[in-house]
Amino acid sequence: DPARYACGEADALRARWGVPPQAPVIGALGRLVHKKGFEHLIAAMPAVLAAVPEAYCVIGGEGDLAADLRARAAACGVADRVRLVGHVPWGDTPTYFAMCAAVAVPSVVDAHGNVDGLPLVLLEAMASGVPVVGSRLAGIREVLEDGVTGLLVPPGDPPALAAGLVRLLRDPALGGHLGEAGRQVVCSTYCWDVIAGRFLGIYERLCASGGGR
Repeated sequence: DPARYACGEADALRARWGVPPQAPVIGALGRLVHKKGFEHLIAAMPAVLAAVPEAYCVIGGEGDLAADLRARAAACGVADRVRLVGHVPWGDTPTYFAMCAAVAVPSVVDAHGNVDGLPLVLLEAMASGVPVVGSRLAGIREVLEDGVTGLLVPPGDPPALAAGLVRLLRDPALGGHLGEAGRQVVCSTYCWDVIAGRFLGIYERLCASGGGR
């Protein structure tokens, strides 16, 4: 429902997580498992901070990799700028996205062949009008059009991910343009009313042709 992502006031979340009021925030939400690719986002943060020293990364979610991700942030020297904040309630997601200058969806294929089909967080971020850098993978590349509704980068490539994020943080006008284009796509193609209408049309065509008997 794009309407619930149309606005949000993020000051309380920033205060809760120790993020300065004006700092640009890179957001990421999801289970802390390998297919989400959050280790690559953390690995990208040194390059992001070299270009945008005031940036923060806030990763929301729970999972088996929480301790490993904290250790990786420490090993990369970015523990003070990467916040692993645990579970973010669904009711707080509009506010969470309102806090973000960019959202990363760095999904990968894990060692067992698991991969995200179409992460809901991608559609939620787009509905919020926040520009997204996503992996050129599975359903992400079907929804996110590179340079039009967001930026696509190769999966598992921290330098490319960092470059995309830096591009958005350094060029708010570009981010605003991509974010608004992404929101329009969600509103016109991926909202419940549109999806329900497509299903209804299928049923009506089947019934009219006798296929529903």
